[in-house]
Amino acid sequence: MVPAPVERSEVRGHRQRSPNSAALTVIGAELFILAKNLRNRERSGGSHQARLIAGPSHEAILREASGSTPKRFIVASDKLGNSAFPNAIIPAEVAAAAMETTPIVIYGAATGKIRGMDASELTDDIEERGVRLLRISGGFHAKFLLWGDDDVVVTSLNWCSWSTSPDAPNGEIGVHVRRTGIARNLELRLKLIWQQLN
Repeated sequence: MVPAPVERSEVRGHRQRSPNSAALTVIGAELFILAKNLRNRERSGGSHQARLIAGPSHEAILREASGSTPKRFIVASDKLGNSAFPNAIIPAEVAAAAMETTPIVIYGAATGKIRGMDASELTDDIEERGVRLLRISGGFHAKFLLWGDDDVVVTSLNWCSWSTSPDAPNGEIGVHVRRTGIARNLELRLKLIWQQLN
């Protein structure tokens, strides 16, 4: 077997640049400048925390949120599918038992076995559990969880149609932000955008 010819630049220890390398260089430079500017920025007042949520931590934070006796509880997912009940509906139902308001599960489109079901029948079943199911159409792609006054998670995980895999612990990544009033303020802003939330 004859080995494939090696390009001269590789022989000298240099690799050929891919067409994307220029774009990645620009992005890397922008991130470096942004990080430097953020380090030099004056700290803002108030207490706040941010932490990464990866893989199975999504389920843990959902349990934390639903069991915390929240004033508000909203889960948003791009798709409503087979994982909707364990990942969103049941935690919202747990929250509903301790809340004065109705928890809301928002989605953009149905998928999987849910797509073939009668939506009104599904909505009625979920409302009997004390949870409001709300479809927002027109390019809805949000994936978040907010509860109480002070907690928001923004994530890549479609809460209502996907589960995290132990084989890919970083396959879904999000950020949990805790800051005074952030969930309350986000809900107010969302109600301005999506009138259906009122």
